[in-house]
Amino acid sequence: MKPVVPKKGSNRTTGNTQVGLDSGRQSEQDNRDPGTEMTAPPTLAEKNQIAAIHQQAQLARMTVLYVEDDAAIRSQLQPFLKRRVGKLLVAENGQDGLEKFLEQSPDIVITDVRMPQMDGLTMSAAIKHHDSAVPIIVTTAFNDVDYLLQAIEAGIDRYVLKPVRTEALVKSLNECAQSVNAEREAQLAASLIASVSEAVVVCDAKGQVVSVNPAYTRATGLSAIEVLGTSVEQLFRPTATQELPWLNEASVSWHGEALIETARQEPFTAWTMYDPVRDRHGHVAYHVIMFYDITERKQAEDKIRLLAHFDALTGLPNRILFDDRLVQAVLSAQRHQETVGLLFVDLDKFKQVNDRHGHIVGDLLLQEVAKRMGDCVRACDTVSRRSGDEFVVLLPAIRDRQDAVMVSERIRLALVQPFVIEGLKLHISASVGIALFPEDADDPRDLFHRADMAMYRAKKAGGNACKSVLVG
Repeated sequence: MKPVVPKKGSNRTTGNTQVGLDSGRQSEQDNRDPGTEMTAPPTLAEKNQIAAIHQQAQLARMTVLYVEDDAAIRSQLQPFLKRRVGKLLVAENGQDGLEKFLEQSPDIVITDVRMPQMDGLTMSAAIKHHDSAVPIIVTTAFNDVDYLLQAIEAGIDRYVLKPVRTEALVKSLNECAQSVNAEREAQLAASLIASVSEAVVVCDAKGQVVSVNPAYTRATGLSAIEVLGTSVEQLFRPTATQELPWLNEASVSWHGEALIETARQEPFTAWTMYDPVRDRHGHVAYHVIMFYDITERKQAEDKIRLLAHFDALTGLPNRILFDDRLVQAVLSAQRHQETVGLLFVDLDKFKQVNDRHGHIVGDLLLQEVAKRMGDCVRACDTVSRRSGDEFVVLLPAIRDRQDAVMVSERIRLALVQPFVIEGLKLHISASVGIALFPEDADDPRDLFHRADMAMYRAKKAGGNACKSVLVG
């Protein structure tokens, strides 16, 4: 059933009063923030329609076992149920019903009481023994009082009197489907908490521990038995710089550092996240606290920082870090009237080595190149791998062009010497371009472009050479 939506203009009349009201509404709409849409709250009828649609969808996901020995009753209810549930299993007696239950594990069972071979109560007892959470609806006549009492004692969830009224049956089915969904959601929540890698502590509204996950036990060495029922304040303590929030009705989400108690009585600092869980009335029902060792977090941050600023293959500063150092060197040179040198180094014959001997040998060669280049510069200089077989060298605070030429020649001579990689004797060389700030360029981007152009001059000259933009 779809919610009824009023047609546009259906509330208009020919009277002046109504027209005035509409004009007023139009004026309000004109003054409204165009990014905000006003919607009226749903009416009670619309809420009921939405609830009915939700129940229909919920029931349509259920597998239902229907056990009835009376063929006439079965023929009436079977098509009715089939239209409303996801999958319908039908059995003609308790023995057949039990077998189908064990084979296909339906979500809900509807059963008659009096049946041949095995009655409904005996079957229900066997089903409850196998899975006590399965809802069972018993259909029974007014004169089956004894059976009804036995059904209640056996823990039957619902009963519907015969002759069966479909409205009553659907109501019971919806209640059972809701119970099944609630059970599934609870199981899912428990499974998620148990499976997450972070430690989780769940407390009741008073701050008493009601659940911890395996990650908590691994992190602290404290078992669930040791901490259940204890106050959360016995498990978490504030750090010297961070207070913990009081867990009460006014609590709000929070994150920060906390000291976590352990079985060894050696608390560790953890990054801690807290959230209150409220019921449908808005009251705090549970407090959920999640944490992880901040030592591991620091290590992860250091690793991320390393990957963000250094080349993974050679360990040299990468493009991001190099560009930042270049900008800082130029700013410093402007303040102190200094000269900055930039060398653009491209390896000659590297592609042949890579193609002939493979990428593993090529990568090892690049690592050795990085080491040799590092030995050719000062501690304040920066060697960076730009990409592939291209390198750049930053020379801050040099005296003149001759200083840059000396370093570039030192690098060229170091790289022309043979490399021994994996038992292979490899020969490469380098083409080096030289550019100076402020002599060749007045900003970092132009300086880089000039050094790149000078490198191409060296490349065009046959490689194994050092060239400057202005000086041949």
